[in-house]
Amino acid sequence: TSSVTATTSQDDVHEQSIADDDEVQDDLEDSNDDNESDCSVEYRDDESINIRIVNPEVSTDSDDVSIDEEQQQLHTNDQEEEMASGDPNEIMSKVNHLITQTRSMVNFIRKSSIIDAYVREQIKIKKIQENDAGGENVKKIAKCRDLILDFHVRWNSTYLMIDRFIEHRNIISSITTTPTQIQGLRKKQYECLKTFEYSHYDWDILGAFHQTLGPFYNATTLLSGRSYQTLSIGHIITDTLKYFLKTETIDQQIANVIKGRLLEQFEIYFEKKLPLEQTRRTLIASFLDPVSNKYLNEKDRTEAESAISHELKVRQDLRQSLSLLTISYTSAQQRLLRTASTHQPLSAIDHFLLDCGRALLSSSATTKAKRFTIKQEIGHYVSTIKADTKFETYWNENQQRFPQMATLVRHYNCIPATSVASKSSFSVAGYVQRKQRAVLAPATLRYTMVLRDEGLLMKLNEH
Repeated sequence: TSSVTATTSQDDVHEQSIADDDEVQDDLEDSNDDNESDCSVEYRDDESINIRIVNPEVSTDSDDVSIDEEQQQLHTNDQEEEMASGDPNEIMSKVNHLITQTRSMVNFIRKSSIIDAYVREQIKIKKIQENDAGGENVKKIAKCRDLILDFHVRWNSTYLMIDRFIEHRNIISSITTTPTQIQGLRKKQYECLKTFEYSHYDWDILGAFHQTLGPFYNATTLLSGRSYQTLSIGHIITDTLKYFLKTETIDQQIANVIKGRLLEQFEIYFEKKLPLEQTRRTLIASFLDPVSNKYLNEKDRTEAESAISHELKVRQDLRQSLSLLTISYTSAQQRLLRTASTHQPLSAIDHFLLDCGRALLSSSATTKAKRFTIKQEIGHYVSTIKADTKFETYWNENQQRFPQMATLVRHYNCIPATSVASKSSFSVAGYVQRKQRAVLAPATLRYTMVLRDEGLLMKLNEH
């Protein structure tokens, strides 16, 4: 018997395995307990919905159905009136309730082979119709995006779950309002599907939540992947997310409340708890990257220039103090020049300079280009970068021209923004050397991991 598991990856949330028919039949077997009286759903904030099925007898009387619909409509109207009061706690409680209900409904669908097969078939039919409607404009047949579950602590997976759920809104509404269209459905399954029915207001709340989580999903995509994103992109992403959360949208009360709650936590973790040194490094890396430099505002540019000037001044003072320690070494070198035999004897002016304790100037030193000051390097850097300038190309061409800033580039712009790429490599290596391939030699595993980046290696060899 297979179990239902949920897994996540850097780019997407993998599909859950479907339970066997025997397990589904055991879990959804009709109850014969006469003491149970009705079908109810118990919701919890931090757990999945616990479905308690009672009394499988389903009334099919039209009057009873109409009464239930009227009661549900009245309940929905009461909820809308409560939400209209603008109480943030009431709105967030409703949002949390709907997320938990959505998570539990997806789990319920995937545990039933009958309902899951019906939903998958409807999704497939929907995609075929969309491809047929596209005609010649559709170059590639779109894949069927089935319902998925999320991890509670992974916002990107929650966004994907809500995104798929809203995408198949018509199918979800159809099976919850008229479950009898599913052939072979048990009475207790019918009752449970009815408890998951969503009102128009519920869909509006899910849409607002989906809209709010969208930028966070895009930020996760930018920072994740097999390529190591450096600190230069970190400042742009955090600054843009804060701007998004602080900007209120007209006539979108629910989305504004969600943004406000997220902004409170965002400021705690990205401003109060984040060390100032990390913030400074991120700002410097963003300034030194021509790609991210164009997205900085004037305030950030001024702070970055001040931080870079201070950093280079400290490094310059340190080099001057260390140069005093080399005086004894220079004197010894000059004595060796006096006594050493050479094919090119020293001239009279060279002997004069040595007697006065002055180092000899090499031919390369006389032709050495004049070095810019710190402010000049920063000014020339700002004036030479363009909108389409690439980081690697620019600093390969200008590292000799701006030697002081090049040292900061090597120090700050090689720091990865996240550890996603490293963790992903370890996860892939663990999957390659799983228990079915436990005898895999370490060298073979190493070569296999290297071959994953064969395209990158070929690109590096070309350079």
